[in-house]
Amino acid sequence: MFKYAVFLLLLCTFYVQAELNEEGFESLRLQIREQYTVDPKVALQLTEQALNTSRLSADQKIKILNYKAWFQMELNQFSAAMRTTNEIKRLISGAQDKSLIYAYYNLSGGVYSKLGLYELALVQYKDALIVAEQRGDDMVYQTKSNIADVYFLLGQYDVALDYYNEYLHFLNSNKDELSLSLLYNNIAKVYIAKSEYDNATKFIDKAQQIQKSSKSDYHLAYSSQFRGKVALARGQLGAASAYFRKAIMTFQRLGNIREVNDVKLDLITLDIKQGDISEAKKLAEEVLDSTVQTNSKNKQASALSVLAKIAELQGDSKYALALTQELSRVERDIYAQQRNITLSRASYELEMVEKELEIESLKRVHAVHAAEASAQQKWLLSIIIFMLIYAISTIVVIQIIRRRNGKLRTTLKELTNTQEMLVEAEKMSSLAGLVSGMAHHLNTPIGLVITANSSLNGSLRDVQDKFEQKTLSPSQLNHFIGDALVASDIVDRSANRLNATVERFKAINTSIGSAELKTIELSDFLNLHIREMLIRTAPNAKLMLDNDSLEVQTYPNILLEVLKEFMHNSVQHGFIDNHIEDQPLITIRVNEYDDAWQLSYKDNGRGLPDHNTEQVFNPFFSTNLAAQLGLGLTIVFNSVSHVLQGSIKAYSDDKGVEFLLTLPKQLKNGRRKAVKN
Repeated sequence: MFKYAVFLLLLCTFYVQAELNEEGFESLRLQIREQYTVDPKVALQLTEQALNTSRLSADQKIKILNYKAWFQMELNQFSAAMRTTNEIKRLISGAQDKSLIYAYYNLSGGVYSKLGLYELALVQYKDALIVAEQRGDDMVYQTKSNIADVYFLLGQYDVALDYYNEYLHFLNSNKDELSLSLLYNNIAKVYIAKSEYDNATKFIDKAQQIQKSSKSDYHLAYSSQFRGKVALARGQLGAASAYFRKAIMTFQRLGNIREVNDVKLDLITLDIKQGDISEAKKLAEEVLDSTVQTNSKNKQASALSVLAKIAELQGDSKYALALTQELSRVERDIYAQQRNITLSRASYELEMVEKELEIESLKRVHAVHAAEASAQQKWLLSIIIFMLIYAISTIVVIQIIRRRNGKLRTTLKELTNTQEMLVEAEKMSSLAGLVSGMAHHLNTPIGLVITANSSLNGSLRDVQDKFEQKTLSPSQLNHFIGDALVASDIVDRSANRLNATVERFKAINTSIGSAELKTIELSDFLNLHIREMLIRTAPNAKLMLDNDSLEVQTYPNILLEVLKEFMHNSVQHGFIDNHIEDQPLITIRVNEYDDAWQLSYKDNGRGLPDHNTEQVFNPFFSTNLAAQLGLGLTIVFNSVSHVLQGSIKAYSDDKGVEFLLTLPKQLKNGRRKAVKN
């Protein structure tokens, strides 16, 4: 027994001696911070190496985790940063300095702010402010500065200014020159947003006076950027360009890529105002390439938005549509990232509640055991004490559960609000795609009508002048009549094209119309109609029809229109460019299930480029957008989903395209109105 006691004592001594002392830990912190100025990725690896050792106390681990989370945010690793933040909260219970919980709230606010969840960030920073009041004025006013930053991003400029002024009063009394210059720039930023440019210029002057004396090029570059914003707002475009380019050169020299992109976005706005579209496009493409490499989704979205605007200015509607679709994808990634972070935080909070309840349960069990152990001596007194302890602990648990339930309800409300934001963003993205697609197809015929009309008006005025001057010859009149007929023909064909395009677009909103709901024998129906339809639609194609006897309830006319659209799609997109070595082949198969049936339509055409089946039912998606409107399969999708009450999927490979319809044998509620898009 003595040997085991000595062994445990030696083991404990080893761990105590192995723990890093304050001098060694301070050296480690300096090494991490110095490495951060060179390369944040290497600094992050250094924090992970330090955490993998067993030489750190709980307080020291929390401080290293604080660095790790900031580096992860700097590298746009927000999910990882939130996990690191949760690890800090887990370690707080074993820390000597409980005020280190400040790091948890401050980091959480930073993650939410970076992701654009400003309301959640504000809650975390205000919790951090409560803890900061225990740690000293420096921490209090720095936290207030963070709160001011969030209010600025929320557009509450006066509130932000109040917090900045509190911080300003503190810094003036402590003579922290460099922090003071940075605060001057922040105050100038608020005045620029409020369009109070004289006040903004006054604070920029103060900031630059400090920055020049301290030779702080990084902060001077920020001041140059703000001067450029003021000059741009005042219409001093030449001066604004000089300030922006000076800021870009400094940030590039210092290796601050994120700041370079911010200033370039300002410079793009200036170039567009000056009409230098090509330079604006070049800068926007540079920002896009840089943000893609650094995985900075918000700036990537800004660059795509600017490029789409430039494409519209240049009249390249097809490129603008592609950029808008890419912007929609990036915005969905941003919203997904926000949702994942929020869900991760809620899951962690729920896990903490469960652990606390488990601890409370263990405490009650321990109290029961203690009461039973003392029952031999004072049985009656022990029972009374136990009941009292049990009642108090139950009340405490109930109060804890109520508090946690309140937090969970708040979290659920936040999740619901986020979900509503995502739905609205998806609606706006779909609307933008429809508007851009319609503009693309309407621009050409409208332009032809305007051109033909302008030409006809010019010729008409010329004939009128010659007629009034009595110099109009028969040949000139005959030439005018020929031009007028050509212009009239152009206007007529363009108007018909516009009418067809609008009618096709209106067809997206699928309606039953005069279609009659019938119960049909499917085999006879397909054999009767499909071959005749094939002769009219795809006379060169061979048909393979494989179906069993099956009785279903459906809208036969709508079903035929869907199959007709599939055949048109095969002819217009599949059986072209001499892709088919053998004879074009269309295969239709029908399978029966319990309450449903499936129809497979497959051709042996060239398939979809890159086998892109995810967007094939989207409006204006076409492999030949110049010649086709791209609405056929959208109408098919609406017909199958909203009228035939089924589902449709598309599959593609090098051997062709297959459309698989799953439909009910009996339609619900008889006729069913179309769902408006």
